[in-house]
Amino acid sequence: MGKNAKKLKQFHDAHNIMVIFPNEALEQSTVVLVYDPSTASASSSPDDKQKHLDDVEKEILKLAKDAADVKSEKISVEARWHDAVVGQGGTTLNAIIGEDKTLSIKVGAEAGDPETVDVILVRGASADVDHAVKEILKIVENAKNDEIDNSHVWIFFFRKRFTS
Repeated sequence: MGKNAKKLKQFHDAHNIMVIFPNEALEQSTVVLVYDPSTASASSSPDDKQKHLDDVEKEILKLAKDAADVKSEKISVEARWHDAVVGQGGTTLNAIIGEDKTLSIKVGAEAGDPETVDVILVRGASADVDHAVKEILKIVENAKNDEIDNSHVWIFFFRKRFTS
């Protein structure tokens, strides 16, 4: 269940409001809010019912605004660091995307940039994209530092008589 589906369930649990969306095929944006009088916490007061309906309406409008605030951002990341971003079996990438799966992250050729594979495309809600980009850049920086820390240096000494 996604973040918004949980929120809709919370509307019913906290406000006794059922939210009904039209069929997608109808391409309509009308949402119906229904006060559910059959719950144990239902109020018989018309003022209480109206307050609950108004509160849920404000929340739904906020959700719609947040959903409309979608952006895409391409970040330049050398292909050699892509494995660090994806992680073993996609674990790191899945952690960035989160359980709500409200982000789309395309790495390398998947990003659809014909000029280079040294790119990662992040698409989703603005705040989520900004957070994901910061996380990706931090992972790349850590991978670069790990490479430096785990580098090996071999020092050879030659006797003077073997050098010219």
